[in-house]
Amino acid sequence: VPSPNAIGLHFYPIWEAASLDEWLYNGGPYQLVVFHFLIGVFCYMGREWELSYRLGMRPWICVAYSAPVAAATAVFLIYPIGQGSF
Repeated sequence: VPSPNAIGLHFYPIWEAASLDEWLYNGGPYQLVVFHFLIGVFCYMGREWELSYRLGMRPWICVAYSAPVAAATAVFLIYPIGQGSF
């Protein structure tokens, strides 16, 4: 079980915790907020693409905004999953 010093540096799903109190103490809500934030960002990018498609514009704005999204995904999703596998 990771210590609270490692909040955000490991993948800690709720089903891995022995109790809800342990999950809350060890950073579960942080990951819940981050994962929902990433889902919202992905949906926003999809909406940008949909609007550009329906308005007949080139979808470059979606491509331009995909770099920060890729960086946030790497930091908040890929890295914690990798740390949790050790």
